[in-house]
Amino acid sequence: MDSDTSQLRHLQIHYSAPATQWSETLPIGNGRLGAVVYGRTDVELMQLNENSVWYGGPQERTPADANRMLPKLRQLVREEKHSEAEALVKESFFATPASMRHYEPMGTATLEFNHKHVADYRRCLDLATSQVSVQYTVDGNSFQRDIIASHPDNALILRFTASKSTRFIVRLDRLSDNETDTNVYADTITASGSHIVVHATPGGFNSNRLCCVLGIVCDDGGTIEAIGNCLVINSASCRIGIAAQTTFRHANPEVIAMTQIDQALTRPRNDYKGLPATLQGIWNPSFAPAWGSKYTININMQMNYWPAAPCSLIDDCSVPVVDLLERMSVRGRQTAKVMYGCRGWCAHHNTDIWADTSPQDRWMPATIWPLGGLWLSTTMMDTLKYQYDKALHDRLFNVHEGAVQFVLDFMIPSKCGSYLVTNPSLSPENTFVSKSGNEGIFCEGSTMDMTLIKVALTQFIWSLERLSNVNHPLKGPVETALTKIQPLALNQAGLIQEWGLNDYEEAEPGHRHVSHLFGLYPADLIHPVQSPELAAAAQKVLKRRLANGGGHTGWSRAWLLNFYARLLDAEAYSSPFSD
Repeated sequence: MDSDTSQLRHLQIHYSAPATQWSETLPIGNGRLGAVVYGRTDVELMQLNENSVWYGGPQERTPADANRMLPKLRQLVREEKHSEAEALVKESFFATPASMRHYEPMGTATLEFNHKHVADYRRCLDLATSQVSVQYTVDGNSFQRDIIASHPDNALILRFTASKSTRFIVRLDRLSDNETDTNVYADTITASGSHIVVHATPGGFNSNRLCCVLGIVCDDGGTIEAIGNCLVINSASCRIGIAAQTTFRHANPEVIAMTQIDQALTRPRNDYKGLPATLQGIWNPSFAPAWGSKYTININMQMNYWPAAPCSLIDDCSVPVVDLLERMSVRGRQTAKVMYGCRGWCAHHNTDIWADTSPQDRWMPATIWPLGGLWLSTTMMDTLKYQYDKALHDRLFNVHEGAVQFVLDFMIPSKCGSYLVTNPSLSPENTFVSKSGNEGIFCEGSTMDMTLIKVALTQFIWSLERLSNVNHPLKGPVETALTKIQPLALNQAGLIQEWGLNDYEEAEPGHRHVSHLFGLYPADLIHPVQSPELAAAAQKVLKRRLANGGGHTGWSRAWLLNFYARLLDAEAYSSPFSD
């Protein structure tokens, strides 16, 4: 084996048995369409996704009384009347309905071979070619399936080959991930000629209508017969294509999907309105996924895109996020005005396909945090440091300008009068123990808030200089605000304080979020050489978190690795994760 071949084999993941559950499947995707492949030999199962298949249409959920009650809430927070503040939030600041829309599966495709006793089984994901392959033999006859998600064709393509002609049945359905559930979540399923067409209307008012089309071409003169709502194939070599569209992009999705299947091998690349990766990327088997498989913007979506610019993927990855930000900035103006009496725009800790910016859920430590949009905007602004694009900068500046306008209006003078602070403020998803011994959530000017705002305002000034817009009316207010951002504070134990100027204890010392180290990563305000005292304090925070069970989720571990990289501590990897 030559060195090139050996190197490519290191990019392959091999299994000697089919997947028994969703987490063991092999995924493919092209950014819009996705599938996970079980690799079964009796009834192959592929669970399918299309990124605009969401439950329901746009909602108006903005809490109408929030702005009227905001002064009272701020006073309660300032007076550290935590339980009263939380009671007021429950009454006046939660949205109705409480939840945004959620992401749903597109459907399932099955291939019924009924091969029970097989030999030489091999299931593989080739990361170099983005292809899933399934190979095995039955009574000396070989069978192989290769599946890709073609971006130019906007289709999933499966190539089936066998050493002899084989009869098998192909079905396209919209079923629950619970295989014992016989409910079909579709309006119609029809088979005709060499196609199966599924029409569905995901639940909820005014939702996107879905059309999914499966087509088959036999390359060896084999036969295709439509029986009921399935296709019966007799062939040793055929290609199966799956395309899908919704009314999110096209008024008549069936026409587009059918054309994509019929031209899958020849048509040129097209551009489509993209959507970012959800909490689960593009792959979701459930009609009730964890956290709705939405866009969680109090770290998760930002983290999904942290590698894009350093890995030179920003051209491919940035456009869907900027598209979503632009739509959020429109809806977020209503949220900013109605809830907080502010100009500009804001979003809370989640958004969805409809760019919803109102509070999500009724979980106090996360729900009332109106800086999610600002964090997403700063994340995309940061990509310009790696690969500058004037057109992209112009688009991002229009978004960032509104987010900056919001925080300028939202901040108020601190209790001591020396700083500008956010109020209400929190440290995402965390709680503290106050001096009275009671647990609390809200404070003035959490470290996360004020560090994020400092980064955002600094990016705004940089943008004015880079775009030759030095006479912008917000330049003066932003420069003034930057002089009034509270510095990072250390508590008596020498740790960076999480709740701004308040030296509160964490209710959960091993919490998965480490938001008060935002200045260490993804920002670059803490450095072991340039600010050694802060770096040492950050190191103590990490040591305390890990000693109390921190880093227990995959994404939290990834964040910890980035923290240690910024601290130039390459050996830290072996201790927190040695188990």
